[in-house]
Amino acid sequence: MNSSPFCGAVLVERAAFNRQDDHLAKKASEYLASLHNQNGAVTRLSQQSFSISKTTTTEEIVVTRLIAHDYTEALAILENDAQLGFSRKLELIVQVLIFCRKWKPIDELCNRLNAFAESQNRNYTLMDEKSHITTRLLLCVAYYLQGRFLDCLKCFLTVIEEYPVVMEQLKDENLDPFCTHSELVTIISISLIVAIPLDNYEDVAQLEDLEVFYQVAGPLTRWLKLLIDTSYCKFLQEWSALDPVYASSFFIAQKWPAAQRTLRDKIYLFYLRISNVIEIPYLSKTLCIKQDIVHDEIVMLIEELELNFVVKGLLVQSQERYDVQNLAKDLFHSGQLLQDKLDLLKVRNENLRSEVQDFMKDNSIGEQRSKSPQINLFEDEADNYISDGENDRSS
Repeated sequence: MNSSPFCGAVLVERAAFNRQDDHLAKKASEYLASLHNQNGAVTRLSQQSFSISKTTTTEEIVVTRLIAHDYTEALAILENDAQLGFSRKLELIVQVLIFCRKWKPIDELCNRLNAFAESQNRNYTLMDEKSHITTRLLLCVAYYLQGRFLDCLKCFLTVIEEYPVVMEQLKDENLDPFCTHSELVTIISISLIVAIPLDNYEDVAQLEDLEVFYQVAGPLTRWLKLLIDTSYCKFLQEWSALDPVYASSFFIAQKWPAAQRTLRDKIYLFYLRISNVIEIPYLSKTLCIKQDIVHDEIVMLIEELELNFVVKGLLVQSQERYDVQNLAKDLFHSGQLLQDKLDLLKVRNENLRSEVQDFMKDNSIGEQRSKSPQINLFEDEADNYISDGENDRSS
């Protein structure tokens, strides 16, 4: 990555973060003294305490705003500077966004970076190319600080695909860094371990595209081997041993506990996947984690992911989504209700049929009664007609 004009401001933040590091505090004080602002305290600074009469560049002015935590002003100065090239401006803006932990504009900035790359057909000047690479790597840091481990890994893979030379550059430290190469390599390594499923570690370990990175990231190869061999206890012990180192890193420390918790959850899920019933003391002994921690974390894991498991005492066991006995009772009750309804419907149908038949019968009788006089009259007239005819014939 490029050297950062804000490395001094980062130094101040590192000293404020590691208050017990006397050497770091001394360096920060010396830096502040060089700005004519020996305040005696690293963490209590104000914009008014700076003498900026000797500042001559935008970067130097922005530094004073960063130390004073006036991030809005710092961003405004960078956005309005017409002399900064587009790539360089984005590189500096992402650093300020990381300072103030404003993550929403990060995605927008990434879109701007991609649009500019397409407009240039990736035919950069050497300076623009360095800024582009640096910005990409800084985005990896930004994603990590948000806990977006998969996005961090994806971003890094994009960088090394476009610029394989980055691998070689990461072998050596850069001067005046915003984030050291060592921190960046660790951030990428942690993100890879967290983002990749347990079942895919072996495939990832064999990726040719990452061979050079594995040479740079020595611990990563060892971590992958332990995980592939399901030596989870040794892996977790090694990660725990790194606590003092990573907890003191201004960038790594911010998501280090979350990464550790996520790895433990992945391992818990592995055991829950292969066992219907498992004892918490067994997990505690196997993973070298205190029993109360295992218990509490599994309970939280089940609640957060709504897993089909339940913790009963010291046992973690799967549970039927429906209680079989209750389900049988419900089905029997539902069947009885259905039968009752069918019987009622049958009775109603029989009653309706009977009513219809009675109605038709009554209607038929009524019709016969209403037609009888007419029929008699017709019969009388017919008899008279026949009689008259016979008389005519006899005469």
